Amino acid sequence: MTGGNVKGVKRLLFLAFVLVPLVGWATASGAGRDAPVAVYPGCEGMSGDDAAFFECLRKASEQGDPLAQVNLGVLYEEGRGVPPNMEEAVKWYRKAAEGGNADAQANLGEAYAIVRRDYSEALVWYTKAAEQGNAMALYSIGVLHANGLGVPRNYAESVNWYRKAAERGYPKAQNSLGRAYDYGVGVPQDQAEAMRWYRMAAEQGHPESLDRLVEAAGGGDVEAQYSLGMMFATGHGVPRDGTESAKWFRKAADQGDPKAQYTLGTMYANGQGVPQDPAKAAHWYLEAAVQGNVEAQKDLGWMYANGEGVEQDDVEAVKWYRKAAEQGDPKAQNNLGVMYVTGRGVPQDYAEAAMWFRKAAAQGDTKAGESLTKLETLLKNQKR
Repeated sequence: MTGGNVKGVKRLLFLAFVLVPLVGWATASGAGRDAPVAVYPGCEGMSGDDAAFFECLRKASEQGDPLAQVNLGVLYEEGRGVPPNMEEAVKWYRKAAEGGNADAQANLGEAYAIVRRDYSEALVWYTKAAEQGNAMALYSIGVLHANGLGVPRNYAESVNWYRKAAERGYPKAQNSLGRAYDYGVGVPQDQAEAMRWYRMAAEQGHPESLDRLVEAAGGGDVEAQYSLGMMFATGHGVPRDGTESAKWFRKAADQGDPKAQYTLGTMYANGQGVPQDPAKAAHWYLEAAVQGNVEAQKDLGWMYANGEGVEQDDVEAVKWYRKAAEQGDPKAQNNLGVMYVTGRGVPQDYAEAAMWFRKAAAQGDTKAGESLTKLETLLKNQKR
């Protein structure tokens, strides 16, 4: 839910609703919703006492506060501090929705879609919430289009709505967008794009996306392998595990992925998940650098300049600094400038040095700015 006030009661899947045969506004318990969390300023201290929390929200709701009203609706729907009562939940959702609360509008849309199966009315409220950027509503409109509920079935249009929600960080939309790319539904099939969206969802704990990443990675999908490596490295969606991270990066690196090669090189350089080994770091940097990876080019230049993992070689250092600098990397530009100032690997050339310092400084590199100032001072003093 946008605003972080209350999680929605999401029961929608990629290509099908989970429907419960209900009459009227009966509570749709157990239908696979997210666990809602009601939050309201002034009632936070009542955590763990649902009855007191309910009473606090009820008083604020009766005074017309939309935020309290939508949260009160959640308590009625979930039966927290009060017996479950979907009619009361909808009543308070409607009050808040008519007051412009996007979360309430989305929840009211859910009630119409799931309980009443009135998809046209659901779309009305989803649209109101979506116009305010509510991610759950954006996603739900996509589900309606995918299923042809209240609107003509249109997979391309469903993908359009999934994307809007996914770009707002909604994991179910990210998973659905990943599936669309995975199977070519509504968009051209694109495995790399599918894995990118699966990773975003999996990093937020979406189990289906994580399962699909593991399956694809085990089947040799490079992007999935790289994604799992990043997830284990950062601890997003899975426990942090340097050894497991290195394993997946290596699989992708062995298949020639330059991102994975550079990252694996960095792990060897720093001793993260693998024993520190500058020579292996240089090996993987080279593998990535020859494919144009700018970070690898820059770091490989540094290793040659300092004799780290390779035999010290200023000419090679300049070669790799230049490749990265020509791609616009400010640190490589600064380092190349330093090589020209000192005459390492190239003839000493202050004008060339100044040019590279300026390029780096223009991108905000403070060291390059300082180097340029020192060089300009030196040149002024030489003219005196």
